[in-house]
Amino acid sequence: MRFTLFGIITLMFLGLFPWQSAKADSSCQPVEKDGWQVVDQSCQVGSGLWSKRPIRNDGRFWVQCGVVSQLPKPWFAKEIEAVLMQDKLVFREEGDKYRCLVGPFERYSEAEIVKDVMKQRKVFASAFIRDVSLPENASKVSKPDKPSKVKAAKASKLMPAKTTRQYIDVGALKSPMPETGEPRYSDKQNVWWRATIKEANQACRQDGMTLVSESTLKALSSMPDWKNTYPSRLPYWVSEMRAFDVVMGISMPLSLESALLVLCEPSP
Repeated sequence: MRFTLFGIITLMFLGLFPWQSAKADSSCQPVEKDGWQVVDQSCQVGSGLWSKRPIRNDGRFWVQCGVVSQLPKPWFAKEIEAVLMQDKLVFREEGDKYRCLVGPFERYSEAEIVKDVMKQRKVFASAFIRDVSLPENASKVSKPDKPSKVKAAKASKLMPAKTTRQYIDVGALKSPMPETGEPRYSDKQNVWWRATIKEANQACRQDGMTLVSESTLKALSSMPDWKNTYPSRLPYWVSEMRAFDVVMGISMPLSLESALLVLCEPSP
């Protein structure tokens, strides 16, 4: 079903609301400094989770992207824009250093998606999640029991190795085909996969590709044969970690769990 203008405005509002409520802590309200958003050291960022998971998915989480001795140069903005919208980035001033942070997020699952996307860029390879419910420098979180080596060995024999997906070739791009039970959309004589942004990223990456960029999608959608080749009634996920509507030509801040269309392009 085609999105109406009212529907798009409503979705944008709903998509932004959790973000705004998560930033309600007055101590974390940023001020502009040298073109960057900076928060005071009193802003609580908690402790790093590293490879562990929190007890609950709901809470307050940050993704840390580094600690620097001075606010970044303008080139850093391009790295940020490649993976997320810059207004989600803040620096916490800590004496003569600045802690690079993205968030906060009200759900661990959302922070995890952002972290995974950021780690695709070399400059953010060390990104990790911080849990505000944990005091800084603490690390007491639930840790799932590791299966015994015997059980793991048996499971590996029973479970077949995961194979890569089949793809629809659409010009220079590829569209992952849905597997049994997955959301799908039929159009242009093809069945198109609908996925969350995490699923979309994983599918493209496991076959050596990347999620299509917004610039590529804009260029393709302006070509005369676009309507005859690609679906246009649903938005697509783009590598900038947001949804893009090719009909309206705008980004849409939908939930990261939305089931949208997926296109992969060759890695640069």
